[in-house]
Amino acid sequence: YVNPPSIIDQTLTPPKNFTIDVVLFNVTDLFGFQYKFFWDVSIINLAGYQYHYPAGWAPPKGMLVEDEVGIWDSEAHGGDYPEKDGWGYHSYAYTCMTGTPFTGNISLCTYKFQVMAIGSSTLDIYGSKLMNSKAKAIPHSVEGGYFDNRPPPLPALIFVDPPRIVDLTL
Repeated sequence: YVNPPSIIDQTLTPPKNFTIDVVLFNVTDLFGFQYKFFWDVSIINLAGYQYHYPAGWAPPKGMLVEDEVGIWDSEAHGGDYPEKDGWGYHSYAYTCMTGTPFTGNISLCTYKFQVMAIGSSTLDIYGSKLMNSKAKAIPHSVEGGYFDNRPPPLPALIFVDPPRIVDLTL
């Protein structure tokens, strides 16, 4: 899941920064993972990131399988996720080779974003896979996030038009 799940803050104007984490919560017997993380580059842009892996999974016990950042092009990625064409993405995969399976909670990656414009962007996780020590999929749910720095809408006004009628015949 994305933590925090929602950043709604009109003071986050260009070129301010904020950070979020992609977190695994309450996982059991984890031996490898992968996911793709997407954001709208017209609103926020990736300023930096630091991926993480469980203690004891450092190379050579673990291996970075994929760490790719760019602008998504579904044609270059087998036709996957055409709705995200033009969005920024990070594809991250890591596996344990000879270490101990992980059980618990962990931040998989910390992302630092720079605000580029006023607006909103979903923070989406696609294609997530978790594998256990027997190379079987670990069932899980995915929760993305949301960023919004737009000012709140103006309150609705109710009024009578015309404001006054002067008619002595009524």
